[in-house]
Amino acid sequence: MIDQAFERAIDVLFPRACAGCGEGPWPFCRTCVRDLSPLSPPWCRGCGRPWPADVERCPDCPPPPISSARAAFAYRGPARSAVHRLKFSGWRGVGDALAGALAALGPPPADAVTWIPLASRRRAERGFDQ
Repeated sequence: MIDQAFERAIDVLFPRACAGCGEGPWPFCRTCVRDLSPLSPPWCRGCGRPWPADVERCPDCPPPPISSARAAFAYRGPARSAVHRLKFSGWRGVGDALAGALAALGPPPADAVTWIPLASRRRAERGFDQ
């Protein structure tokens, strides 16, 4: 409870900027929302890449043992900038914004959801493991 109150106070004193351009309102300004490319069917069921018709796997799918991968947006424009802000500039709140967009897609067809852990050196440089 104290953490949430502290976070709200910080947001009032230091409002967060758009995760895409760094200038507009949080989490994405109107321009960046317009430039986001949401991913949806038809697509590759394996990796979520847009495809002319639904396919089980495409040539760009990750190799086994990864069975599937998903993203809410195409990795370009404001989505790419947001991921870079999270990974390289310490904007940890971007993770919440992107997670919300991914959760809106609904539960993935998986038994487990995980990440690819960073090497110890990279985790020490960043200060967190995305």
